[in-house]
Amino acid sequence: MKELLITIVIGYALGNIQAAYIFGKIFYKVDIRTLGHGNAGTSNALSSVGVKLGAAVAIVDVLKGLLAVLITQWLFKATLSTQPLLLYISGVSAMLGHIFPFYMHFKGGKGTATYLGAMLAMSPMLGVISIVFLLLLTYITDYIALSTMVLMSLIAVISFIEVGPLEGVIASLVLLSSMVMHRKNFARMKDDTEGRLSHVLQKKKG
Repeated sequence: MKELLITIVIGYALGNIQAAYIFGKIFYKVDIRTLGHGNAGTSNALSSVGVKLGAAVAIVDVLKGLLAVLITQWLFKATLSTQPLLLYISGVSAMLGHIFPFYMHFKGGKGTATYLGAMLAMSPMLGVISIVFLLLLTYITDYIALSTMVLMSLIAVISFIEVGPLEGVIASLVLLSSMVMHRKNFARMKDDTEGRLSHVLQKKKG
């Protein structure tokens, strides 16, 4: 129980580092929550401000999940083969800290990059493949939200098959929560008003 509580606290605390909000305020003099779709995450930073902020935020958001799991591994000698559940809880705690930061009235981002960072720490090969897959699929489909759902679904399936039933359930709950958080994105996709990656890249060239 002590290990679990420490893991949750560390993960949630790291998740509370809101790069989109902090960088937006310092370097662009804007509150990212007043732009675009109103969330403080990588996709909104990318679509609302540009590639530079989006890339910087993505790196920090990935690092949050990565560090949460690495610290858990270091503190408790946990590995994916010995204590997979503890590592999954560590990553999800960081993701929840990102989504529900206490000092921002529990309104942060959607947690995708942080979740990928956790996967990267648990299984470097799976993490790298997941990130490359997300980038390629986003380039092909032109929609970050759609690519995210496909990737989250694959991670849930892999978790069930390769790790264990409890970890698969956790990954499935992450998928369901992500679907809920992206419901407005899918509504905008249906209305053809959702921001596209190609539009962001064209804006950058302009």
